[in-house]
Amino acid sequence: MVPAVFVPWAQPLLDAAGIRPGDRVLDVACATGTVARLASKRLADSGSVTGLDLSERWLDVARRAASAEGVRVDWRCGNAASLPFDSGSFDVVLCQQGIQFFDDREAALHEMHRVLAPRGRFGASVFRSIDESPGYRSLARALGRHVSRESEERIRGIFSLGDPEELRALMVSAGFQEIDVHPETGLVQFPKAEDFPHIYAMICEAAPGATEAVIRDVARELRDHCGPGGLSFPMQALIARGGK
Repeated sequence: MVPAVFVPWAQPLLDAAGIRPGDRVLDVACATGTVARLASKRLADSGSVTGLDLSERWLDVARRAASAEGVRVDWRCGNAASLPFDSGSFDVVLCQQGIQFFDDREAALHEMHRVLAPRGRFGASVFRSIDESPGYRSLARALGRHVSRESEERIRGIFSLGDPEELRALMVSAGFQEIDVHPETGLVQFPKAEDFPHIYAMICEAAPGATEAVIRDVARELRDHCGPGGLSFPMQALIARGGK
């Protein structure tokens, strides 16, 4: 999932934040640490990068990946709504595909603003409406038909903060200045077309027969997006930046 879904938007997010040598960078809701590791590579042994996530399991994956790539990141377990850092601790705060999942989005954004240093930069990305992603729209419907309504809603929740004005309003409320929110389009690519629905069917703990039905339905609906290189479909994300 990382190379197929998350890497395509990591570079635009880092560009929006304008990371510079010597920056102290925090990646909130870092999951397996994709953004944190890429930020560390950009800093090239200057500054520092901290990755924070609520899940120790994801952080274990992040630690192994960072070790394999030879990058230095300080991995911390914590809640975005109550960051375990002093005010003004970071020059850059990043959050890739995390805000839409927070129980208290306002509290998390206030915390990210709090830990930014004066003139610090904030960058975030969230996926736009599911209607802008033919692959996930097809997947959600197939899961709803063959697995459960809950599994369909789980997929739709990924896109629950797709309104740019809603994201902008949250940032204004948190105190960010010079806010810019704009869409970016990327391609989701899987070498094998069946990998995309199969992964999510497993996540939703679908029975073998239901998994086969989901794969079949998604393959039929996305046949125009399949070719010799596998599955490829467009997907949009909102890239947001702001300052303190």
